[in-house]
Amino acid sequence: MSAAASASGAGNATASAAPQISPEIIASILEGYAKGIRTPLGFALIGTIFASILVPILISLFYFSTPTTRRQPVFILNVVMILLGIAIAIWNDQLEVSLSAILHPTESISSTDFSAFGIFFGIAPWLAELVLALRLLIVFPPSQTPKAKLAAVFAFPVAVKIVRLSCLIVYYHHWIRETDHAASGLQAAETVDYRHSPYSKVEWFLQIFDNSYLSALFILRLYRSQIFNAISRLRFLFWIALGNFVIPVIFNIVLIVDLYTDPNHIVNTVYLLFTNYYVSIIGVVFATCELFIADC
Repeated sequence: MSAAASASGAGNATASAAPQISPEIIASILEGYAKGIRTPLGFALIGTIFASILVPILISLFYFSTPTTRRQPVFILNVVMILLGIAIAIWNDQLEVSLSAILHPTESISSTDFSAFGIFFGIAPWLAELVLALRLLIVFPPSQTPKAKLAAVFAFPVAVKIVRLSCLIVYYHHWIRETDHAASGLQAAETVDYRHSPYSKVEWFLQIFDNSYLSALFILRLYRSQIFNAISRLRFLFWIALGNFVIPVIFNIVLIVDLYTDPNHIVNTVYLLFTNYYVSIIGVVFATCELFIADC
């Protein structure tokens, strides 16, 4: 009887000695986890939403095009940019969900992974906007345009794109060199301090002038067409081009304003950068869709 009583007492002592986690600690852990996944979850949502938009756009692009237009460089580059946007969204989801705080909160992404994604993502808008330059060849056909005039038309955008690409190369050279020990892409951005980097500033401001020049010149050329007032289709296409010029440029301006005014600029500005990339793709596709509609 005494042995049973002593065993029961020992069991009660062991149970009472087990550590008890207070509700305050549990709430603090959950709050810390929720705060930790808020930023990667935001990036995952942005990428997923825009990738889901690009899929029907890609299908529509093939549906409304003809075999002739599908062989045009503008169409091919549009398809490549859409597929690239979808691939970046999948890559981003894999980094943010599978390798980041959402599923593995105690582990960090390797610097190689987020550096490769950052470089790829940074150069992607520059590649997407090449479509706008190719679009000028439609309204300034090389076979019908004097070489001097063609050189004058493309001198500015070519020079701007070379400068922009040079800024991107130099910026990401510093990125790779200075972010070996960063735990995340946001920490890497803080380390490089892109807000005060002259290369990022020059690239973003030149992006506005680049897109404005290419779109404005195309719209002006279309507006001055001799058959503009006679054919309602061209008037409709003009407003399509105008709308897809204004929206991306305004978004670029909002991005720069946010960069210099938002105290929480790291997260919010990178959100805007991510969104701006997909706005650029969608804007470029709709800005060139009139070329395929016109041939239908």
